[in-house]
Amino acid sequence: LGHMVQNKTGTVSYKNHKQISKPESEWIRVEHTHEPLISQEIWDAVQRMDNHPARGRSGKSGTVALFGGLLRCMDCGSSMRYMRDYRKKVSDKEPEYKAYVCNRYASGGKNACASHYINPKTLIHIVLTDIRCKAMWAQNDREALRELLLAREQSASMERTKALQAEVKAISKRLPELDKLIMSAYEDKVLGRVPESVCIQLLNQYEA
Repeated sequence: LGHMVQNKTGTVSYKNHKQISKPESEWIRVEHTHEPLISQEIWDAVQRMDNHPARGRSGKSGTVALFGGLLRCMDCGSSMRYMRDYRKKVSDKEPEYKAYVCNRYASGGKNACASHYINPKTLIHIVLTDIRCKAMWAQNDREALRELLLAREQSASMERTKALQAEVKAISKRLPELDKLIMSAYEDKVLGRVPESVCIQLLNQYEA
């Protein structure tokens, strides 16, 4: 980031030269002392990812799901769950089966979503290959890569906007229908066609 931080460690005393870490309040920080390697925006984005609630979670064996909380099912949008199955032995070196699976499928079966899964090793290989390609691209034509990433972000933003607009349109279409149903429920109650308890139950369902 181009900042210099000093006085992070020190000795116990002038007699005891054991190195200890000092509290952050005692650090000496001087900003913009040299050209940064990365921007503040990239640093903040990485910190948010590193502090994600799913990061660092591990099972009983201590295995950490590297992509936990970052993967989504392409069909239903549900998160991908890290699964380990001791009953499916892959090899002597891999005594268990590991994969990221659709959370809805894992919970509800085929009625909830299709069977989607990916092996962690395959996923790591794909991600590393993409990182290497982007790094080489950045070295050869940084501006072109920047324009591509910006275009992708704009496209994703447009898709999110379209999805929200479709949701608003569906809700707007549903509101008049709910008004008619609520009015009908009141009329049925007034005319004695349905008991009050049933009317209240119907209204609660409509307003949910």
